[in-house]
Order: sequence, then C-alpha cells, then structure tokens
Amino acid sequence: MRRIAIVVLLAAALVLPPAAIAGESKELVIASWGGAFQKAQREAYFDPFEKATGIKVIDVSPPKASKVKAMVQSGNVEWDVVVAAGGIFMPCLKQGLVEKIDYKYFDKETLEGLYPEAKKPHAVGTFYFSYVMAYSTEVYSKAHHPRNWAEFWDVKKFPGPRTLHDLSTAGVGGWEFALLADGFPKDQIYVNPDLDRAFKKLTEIKPYVVKWWRQGAEPGQLFMDKEVVLGSAYNGRVQRLKEQGGPVDYIWNEGVICLEYFFIPKGAPNYENALKFIAFASKPGRQAHFSKLFAYGPVNKDAFKLLTEERAHVLPSYPENKEKQVLLRDEWCPDNTPKVIERWNTWILEK
Repeated sequence: MRRIAIVVLLAAALVLPPAAIAGESKELVIASWGGAFQKAQREAYFDPFEKATGIKVIDVSPPKASKVKAMVQSGNVEWDVVVAAGGIFMPCLKQGLVEKIDYKYFDKETLEGLYPEAKKPHAVGTFYFSYVMAYSTEVYSKAHHPRNWAEFWDVKKFPGPRTLHDLSTAGVGGWEFALLADGFPKDQIYVNPDLDRAFKKLTEIKPYVVKWWRQGAEPGQLFMDKEVVLGSAYNGRVQRLKEQGGPVDYIWNEGVICLEYFFIPKGAPNYENALKFIAFASKPGRQAHFSKLFAYGPVNKDAFKLLTEERAHVLPSYPENKEKQVLLRDEWCPDNTPKVIERWNTWILEK
C-alpha cells in the first residue's frame, strides 16, 4: 500500500501545480498596475473576495513578462495572478509560462455572460479598453469634427496639430488607423494586414504629428496644454479628463478595442485560490462595480444590467460601442508585433 501511495504522489507531481499537492494557503498574490487603477481593483475585487473567502489578497506591481519568465524558470514563483494585456500574456503563453484555466470553478451563469473572446484556455478577460480618436472641443464642435480616420488624415478639412501612439512600445494602436484611413477593410486588419500600405499612409500624416505618445497620460496633457487638437488616446484617460471638465471629447468609431486578462503563472503556489479569485472577479456584480470606478468595459455582458444607461454608454464593451470598433486579435501579436516595432524604429528616423 505504501508503494502504491508513493506512485500516486509521484504521478500527481507530474500533472498538478505544486499548490494542488502541497495544499492551498489562505493567501493570494496578484501582480497589477498600481496607483488609482489598483485601488479600484482593491475596492471592486480584492476586498470583497477576502471577505467572501477569508483568503488574503496581497497586491504588487508592476507585472512584467521578464519577471514571470525568471520566476517560472527558477522555480520560485511569487505571483498567483497577473493582470496584463496581450503584450505580456501572449509571450508568456508562447513560452509555456502559463497555467491552464479550469473553468469548473465558474458557475454556469457567469460563463454564459462572458464574451467569447474573454474565455481563453489559459486566461480570462478582466476588462476591455480602447484606443480611440479624441478631439478638442475648443476647436471642434459635436457637429463638426472627424468621424473616422480618413477624416483625421484630412488636414485641410480638419487642420491642427495631432498626436498618435508611438509604436515602439507595443506595436499596436496606430498602424491600424493608417490602414482604416486608407480604406482597408475593417474585418481584415488583423487577418491579412498590409504593413507597407500602413506605413506609406503614416508617412502622409507624419508632418502633422507633434508628439508620438508613449504613456497613457500624455495625450490628455497635450490637449490640456493646447499642443494638439486631434489625437489617439486610451478611452478611460479621455473619459476621466472629460468628467473633470477638460476640453476634450472622443468617438468610438474605428477604435481598437483590447482585452486585459487575468492569467496564472506556471507553478503558482496558490493555483486553486487563483482560480477561485478569477471566477469571483468575473461575476457581473464585481465587473459592474469596477466599471463604475474606471471607464473600462466589463467582459461579462450581464454587468450592463447593473449599470446606469449613462455609465454603460461610456464603456468600450457596451454592445453599441463594441461593434463600431476593431477587436485586437492577441493571437496575431507574438509573431507580428516585433516586425511592426522593427519597421517603426526605422521609419520614425526617416525624414
């Protein structure tokens, strides 16, 4: 009998995460992005989860793919859940650094409420954010401003300095707009993109871009300082500035909508607690609470039933807003964004 027990334990060690063998602790370490964002997560997710389960949530920041890789390869994994977009998640997945999601921890109602693209084998969406077109309300009115990227590129009809995303940081959220401005089919952006065509179109707008922004706060500051009148920006940043009385507005049409994920590093010490947390945070009530605090869209459609119409309309994943945008296909990114970044780094130096 003793020999059989040893064999069973050895077999389990080959297929189960360490925590499943050693027994779960009563804590959970989550790597997120700090600041007001992480404070909102604490209110919407972390504290309610602690109260409901007795599992203590320890939050750290920031998440980095290199950190995940180092922890997994050293066998010293400190994080149980990582909050990150595809730029971090997909490289980790490709390198085999991510645990599978066991959806048995999700109730049927929660699973049915999640958007299909938010239910991945190795990650679960936590919210949507968007790259949108913003405009100065001191220069343009609601009746007269660019309605699409082709009009953004029309510097005669809509004159003034612009800002666009520096693609050296992520490789997305910019070349797509150039293709849309050139009449490229929306549904082919991440299926069969023409990067030669995109960079040729970017060259047209280049003289009118006074700043290629890298940090999310930059576009808002450029609008406030009256350095630009048109630009791309993260929807949440522009919405917050707008709510504070800033002279800026934005449109959803032809935005790029992206998913932020929860994923579990390979060998996470509290694997089962991580699954319990992700399932908890995916419920409509928790999703709605977070979207009240931050203008990011819920991944659970049922959350909209718990939000006012006014709030729902400023969220990227609200059905009417979502259908106007291009969904970033994260699967496209690992093999292609390095090519975009390399192309960008050469192009930006050209006169």
